[in-house]
Amino acid sequence: MRITIEYDSCWRNSFLDGNNNEPLPKKGRKYIASITSLKNDKNFIKRGVSKDTVMGVLNRLIGDQRKLYQSRQGKNYYFADIEAKVDFNDKNPQLTQEMTYLRNISGSTDQNSFTGAIKSNDAMFNSDYSSEFWGILALNIDELINFIVNDKLIVKAITLNPISVIFKLESLNKEKSLARNSDLEEVLNVFTEKFGDIK
Repeated sequence: MRITIEYDSCWRNSFLDGNNNEPLPKKGRKYIASITSLKNDKNFIKRGVSKDTVMGVLNRLIGDQRKLYQSRQGKNYYFADIEAKVDFNDKNPQLTQEMTYLRNISGSTDQNSFTGAIKSNDAMFNSDYSSEFWGILALNIDELINFIVNDKLIVKAITLNPISVIFKLESLNKEKSLARNSDLEEVLNVFTEKFGDIK
């Protein structure tokens, strides 16, 4: 039997220490993908697609939700008689440039943190509207107020890739709140009219 599994992308490194083929420690496996942890070369663990990967996928396909080592230790392991005959061909990976945010959620209550991947060739960065859309991030406060209140947009250039956009968003998040004034009152009125009751 031949099974072909097409996949869009896959991780080829580990974000946890320890081994998938061993029982979990009481406190779980340690998260080693933080910026601080990755300064230590030992914490970058390269992983390829292996027979364990293939067997893990096959077990999920038949509904076995246990960890692979647990399935293999079980008396009724479905692939016990044929695992030795399983072979696979992992096609060469196509490298892509994408921004990925990893978050250690242990003890985290931040519901607003972003987790996911953004490809640099995504339509949001190379469409005919992209410069206008992301250029708003480059406006100063007066230009922004003028755009919101008077619908007059000055298109400013911004580098169109995930890293530069996220950097700009992070810098905007550090801005201090503005004192309430007549201009901001007008902005608030526009927002209230368009989006309803807002703070």
